[in-house]
Amino acid sequence: MSIKTWQEDRAEMLREDRREWLLVVAISLAVLASGALLAYLVQGK
Repeated sequence: MSIKTWQEDRAEMLREDRREWLLVVAISLAVLASGALLAYLVQGK
């Protein structure tokens, strides 16, 4: 019973970690994309 609870807690922790990791990746990708777009616009001028 305690093992099952531990596995469930671990699964929830892994889901939360994955969500936070996806959020970090999405933010960093957005920052990189905006930076590349700014560099492209500056070079275009």
